[in-house]
Amino acid sequence: MSNESTTTEEKEQSSEANFYRASAEDFKKIPGSPIAYWCSEPELTVFEKNRPLSATHQARVGLQSNNNNRFLRFWHEVSFDKINENSKSLDEAQASGGKWFPYHKGGAFRKWYGNNEYVVNWENSGEEIIGLASEIYGSPSRTVRSKEYYFRESLTWSTLSSGAFAVRWSPHGFMFDIKGSCIFPTEISHNSQSVAGALNSCVVNKLLSFTSPTIDYSTGAIEAVPIPSLTTSLTSTVSDVVEDLILKAKEDWNRYETSWHFHSQSVLERRSVDLERSWNIESEEREEMKCQIIKQEEENNRIWIDAYGLQGELSPEVSDKEITLASTDQKTDMAAFISYAVGCMFGRYSLNKPGLILANTNETLENYLAQIPAPSFMPDGDNILPILDAEWFEDDIVARFRDFLRVTFSEETLQENIRFIEESLGKDLRKYFVNDFFKNHISNERAYGYKKRPIYWLFQSPKKSFQALIYMHRYNRDTVNLLLNDYLREYQNKLQNRRSHLNEILASESTSPRDKTAATKEQNKIDKQLTELADWERDVIYPLATQRIEIDLDDGVKTNYPKFGKALAKIPSVS
Repeated sequence: MSNESTTTEEKEQSSEANFYRASAEDFKKIPGSPIAYWCSEPELTVFEKNRPLSATHQARVGLQSNNNNRFLRFWHEVSFDKINENSKSLDEAQASGGKWFPYHKGGAFRKWYGNNEYVVNWENSGEEIIGLASEIYGSPSRTVRSKEYYFRESLTWSTLSSGAFAVRWSPHGFMFDIKGSCIFPTEISHNSQSVAGALNSCVVNKLLSFTSPTIDYSTGAIEAVPIPSLTTSLTSTVSDVVEDLILKAKEDWNRYETSWHFHSQSVLERRSVDLERSWNIESEEREEMKCQIIKQEEENNRIWIDAYGLQGELSPEVSDKEITLASTDQKTDMAAFISYAVGCMFGRYSLNKPGLILANTNETLENYLAQIPAPSFMPDGDNILPILDAEWFEDDIVARFRDFLRVTFSEETLQENIRFIEESLGKDLRKYFVNDFFKNHISNERAYGYKKRPIYWLFQSPKKSFQALIYMHRYNRDTVNLLLNDYLREYQNKLQNRRSHLNEILASESTSPRDKTAATKEQNKIDKQLTELADWERDVIYPLATQRIEIDLDDGVKTNYPKFGKALAKIPSVS
């Protein structure tokens, strides 16, 4: 099609729409003088008329460990009794005798509260970290930064982000690094909740697009953010809104077992007649909370748009993708429910007491019963849960999960609950355990994923004929020996017996040709399984059982998991 009909005037208008005129003097109004040619006059005025954040708060980078593999762990890897989360100062941390302390390391885009995943080895005031820093640099000062701010209440953010800027409230007890830098008030009277409201508003995100266009939110860029003064009444309003948003974000973060403040499965706290109705109740509550958060964030935006004088420039509206609340999802929620059930099978959790139960080194069923003498659901006695293609053992994981459903709901609703779970997962329950549970367990999904640092370890033969889970915090030197004698060899005996029974079927004159074909096929399968398992026992499991390997939870999964070599399911980033 010819463009001859396009007029000169239309061409000029089109060209003008993509053309910016800006004075170099205007760029000087923005901290760092970036060439932010798209910045409007009202937005430029914001930088001129308001004080920077640094007038009331300091943004600080923290610790650089020089060896994260040595000094950092996900909190769930280590013995929980060695984690101290209540220190308010360096002196308190030293006096506590703790080894592991909560640690901010940035993380995914999240507002108001959360991303509390790591702990750092600060035993004896960071003796090992300081020693390594001195060895490398001759002094720890280049890596142990802002030491006087450790363990103080703060606001933290991810300095590198693929999305928008967001701060999260951090209670006392945390250390922090460079990627999880923190903001501290310079005076007690300075209102950090009001500042959190400004920094999480749409206005500051727009302003940061001028000063940090590469989405690298350095401490200097954050300290340069202009913060307008609010009236006393508006400050109070913002503080109330922010406080409630923090509480909601905290509740959401603690909803899942990947938080150390997780109490119990939320769908059980809303328990109704059956699992589906319980889930529907919880889903409605979460959707209502999401609507409340949207309204509150829009109110926060509105206040700051007015305070910055940008009523004609920005809209207070908030989209769903800006809300960092976990969405209701039937499949994800049922996978999380199953993960919690497995935790109860191992004694990590209990239906009779909220929070962690067995989460320390070499804990046993006796330790569990000391806390819960008469549990409604008894954990597994030997810390081994077989996951096989059929129910070959009484404590098979699928059989135990059915028992869990009977206790949490009832025998009468068992089949209905299994139907709902299988529809949610899109597959048979046994197939989920055999093929998907461990994959989900090591995934990054916050509802149930342990980020390739599993606490439940999967013993798995090369072709997956035999699989069994153990809980690393209950592992002891005899665990592999128990697995060998009570499960692997017993399973091979059961397969041999089944093979003998198939021989009888094949030898019987009354067996139909169709049944003989099926029996022959099953027999061939069993022969292959027996060959695989005999080789695996001889080459892998028996040698491990005789070694009686020790593990130290302080060393983390990356050190302990590979000790078992080909006995465990492969995790590339670990093995």
